Amino acid sequence: MIERLLGSFSKEIQDYMTYFLAMAAGVPKETALVIALADQYIDENPLTIPIWPTALAAYHFTQPRESTPGDPLTSFKDPRSPQLTNLYNAALLFDRACPVNRQPPGMIKAQLYGEYLHAYADTYSHRDENNNPYGVWSSGYGHAVDGTLPDRTYNFVHTYHDIGLDEEVNIDWLYQEVRTLEAEKQIFYQLREDFRAEIEANRKLAGGLLVGTYDEETDVLWKKLAGDGNADIGVAGRPGYEVAKGTTGVVQKFNKQNSLKKKKNILNKWLKDKGGSLPIPYVVANNSKEKPIPDHDKVKKQGSTNRNTYLEGFEPGDLEGVLLPPPSTPVFETP
Repeated sequence: MIERLLGSFSKEIQDYMTYFLAMAAGVPKETALVIALADQYIDENPLTIPIWPTALAAYHFTQPRESTPGDPLTSFKDPRSPQLTNLYNAALLFDRACPVNRQPPGMIKAQLYGEYLHAYADTYSHRDENNNPYGVWSSGYGHAVDGTLPDRTYNFVHTYHDIGLDEEVNIDWLYQEVRTLEAEKQIFYQLREDFRAEIEANRKLAGGLLVGTYDEETDVLWKKLAGDGNADIGVAGRPGYEVAKGTTGVVQKFNKQNSLKKKKNILNKWLKDKGGSLPIPYVVANNSKEKPIPDHDKVKKQGSTNRNTYLEGFEPGDLEGVLLPPPSTPVFETP
């Protein structure tokens, strides 16, 4: 896993969990894979990588920093911004035929939707220990001051040495699991709503036909993933700790785990039972005792291929809010 100081939830959410939620929602596997790779490729694409001010504002820090922080248990809910709306609307243009290229509208939609989900998920992860969004600072540094701490899905205590006080200082990040769970729930519900037609045609992975309405089915499926409970606040033994109420599920288990290997195993086990698999290509090391490792280059290459293929023909300005490369310079043959 590659983490960036200016990055996002990292592969834990932007790839693995996005794919998992799409599959659990009943989205066809091919579509779910395009969504997940599009989501992750935002952090790999030279045009959208989180080091350029334009890219930071477009995909990574769409929320303004509040001068007066809100309630840390609710301030992250229902994130909105004009840029999020732009990315969302761009994706939903392609439930119908595309006038620009001959790619299947569903794949164009999946590509753009994955990019929208990247920006959406970052509205949850790009917050400080009190859940105040970082925003894009005038210097364009995002959350670099806190390194990768905000990207963690689990609660923790950060200890550092204060030079002025000449002593160790502890900062409790109490709300990582609460805000991560809310992000996952909203992504799941959005996938169910916006890919309803695809899901209706692919009900097997969503648990088959259920008694009741589609919305009732969505509620039932979410409870299979997260129970009827919430998430822990804080760390056991530390001030402010509150254990989750109600029953929890595979999603909370994933969030609490700080080992990437164990996180992937948690999702793999659930998907294996449903006939699915993680989208990350794996290569087995020469030593048979070594564990398979993610082939990052293949993931990056496929993400690039998908974007180039499904957004072929679009030029800057065609899709409001979406960063696209300038048209290629035509090559003229010498007579």
